[in-house]
Amino acid sequence: MFRIDRSESNPNRISIFTGETCNLACTLCAPDASSRWQDELKQYPEPHPDALSNTDTDTVDFTNAVSITFGGGEPVLNKSTLPLLKLVDSNTMVLMHFNCTVLPSQKLLDECARFSNIEFILSIDDTEERFELLRYPAKWNKAVDNVEWMVEHCPPNIKFSVNTVISKLNEHTYHNVEAWAEATIPKDRLHYCSTNESNGVLNRYSKTNTFNHVNEAKWLDKLDQRRNTNWRQVFPLATIS
Repeated sequence: MFRIDRSESNPNRISIFTGETCNLACTLCAPDASSRWQDELKQYPEPHPDALSNTDTDTVDFTNAVSITFGGGEPVLNKSTLPLLKLVDSNTMVLMHFNCTVLPSQKLLDECARFSNIEFILSIDDTEERFELLRYPAKWNKAVDNVEWMVEHCPPNIKFSVNTVISKLNEHTYHNVEAWAEATIPKDRLHYCSTNESNGVLNRYSKTNTFNHVNEAKWLDKLDQRRNTNWRQVFPLATIS
């Protein structure tokens, strides 16, 4: 299943939810965007009312699209990604998110090679053991190896950007990501490093939602018990009581 979302201010700016298939159960994510979360919690949400079947990819019309962003789930694991990408005009800006734990197929890379403006956006919220807790059960060294492989093997037209989600856990350490990216990705291939706030769970500024500091700490403790992790040790400066 996949979903096409168009910006209200500009319908030609399009986001594609490629599907729920994902190999990670990230701390800031949930079952509606991750099949791994669904399996861990045994929660399987009903399909979104606007969701389309993977057999419907040939009915999608991207005429006049200014930009198209592929998200998920993990786009490289969802079957809708490649057939939808084939429908996009070569002059349209393409942004594709990666969690850095799965390499793109050669078929996907070959299709990406025809675009005049395309970026692979690497979702990295922190480094080393902090990355591994936030992006469970990803392994930092494997993610680094994959990024280095992509820099070496991806078509030269592909630029790389890094997106970091800031939360109460990593607000004191997220800057490590930009330093790592600048040291790892060649300057002529690294477009930008950006940050955005966690929207809901562990948001730094939310004071009124029911998922408050106490409940968040309890929730993280339960994750630790289930996953044999230790968020208090990994993030000793976290502003959660």
